[in-house]
Amino acid sequence: MTANSYANQEQAEFWGGARGRSWADATDRYDAQLERYALLAVSAAAPLPGDTVLDIGCGTGATTFECAAAVGPTGHVIGVDISRPMLERAEANRASRKVTNVRFLEADAQVMPPLERLVDAVVSRFGVMFFADPTAAFANIASMTRDRGRLGFVCWGPVSENEWMIIPALAIEPVLPLPPATAPDAPGPFAFGDQDRVERILLDAGWDEITFEKVNDPLYLGGPGSLDEVVAFVLGSSSVALQLGDRRVEAAELLRKALAPRHDGVGVKFHANAHVVRAVRR
Repeated sequence: MTANSYANQEQAEFWGGARGRSWADATDRYDAQLERYALLAVSAAAPLPGDTVLDIGCGTGATTFECAAAVGPTGHVIGVDISRPMLERAEANRASRKVTNVRFLEADAQVMPPLERLVDAVVSRFGVMFFADPTAAFANIASMTRDRGRLGFVCWGPVSENEWMIIPALAIEPVLPLPPATAPDAPGPFAFGDQDRVERILLDAGWDEITFEKVNDPLYLGGPGSLDEVVAFVLGSSSVALQLGDRRVEAAELLRKALAPRHDGVGVKFHANAHVVRAVRR
């Protein structure tokens, strides 16, 4: 099912193209890297048996399936994303797991039409930082949520506190210059790094009882794996791979030098900063 009207066409094209395909292809590594955060997001939304849950930016379905287990056979989970390649992988995952209380919808949560019924809870693992107008998006999400319904999501803190993003990019800068700086609140993975801004957005959009929990746990880039596997994971991102061309070997060597000291025998370990956000629909 689709409801594919997009408020942010640029993001829709980005995630609907090569970037979405590369994520879908490497979904096991992304899910391993983000497993703890998926569980934190689901815990924050607190889905109960029989609940209807909306998963925003569901990707290939990791949080969707966690919620499906929590709500049980009498509950239902709707996973929403703008990336068709990821949703195709999510559907394949649903079929292989034989999950019957889940459906996926290609849609932009900022402008998607109402669902058949109000949801009891909304969850997201790093899927809410890309809206063209976050206040409008969270207001639309609130309109699909019952009174006193729960919102729980995880978002990255400031980019300056997430070295897993900075160090690999700096390592390959000699062959792939850093992209131009964008405004801190521009749609992107670190757009919700300012806690005060996020609180204002949620309050203006109809959410109350907002709380933030900082999570400063280490992160294994690409999940546990050998140095070569992590290097391949980083360079496999379409946004990197498409620009490297015949300099991929050079970039790989630069990455190995930067990442090798951080391999602890399990994987390449970095400091990460994220926020777990909880709120209740007003």
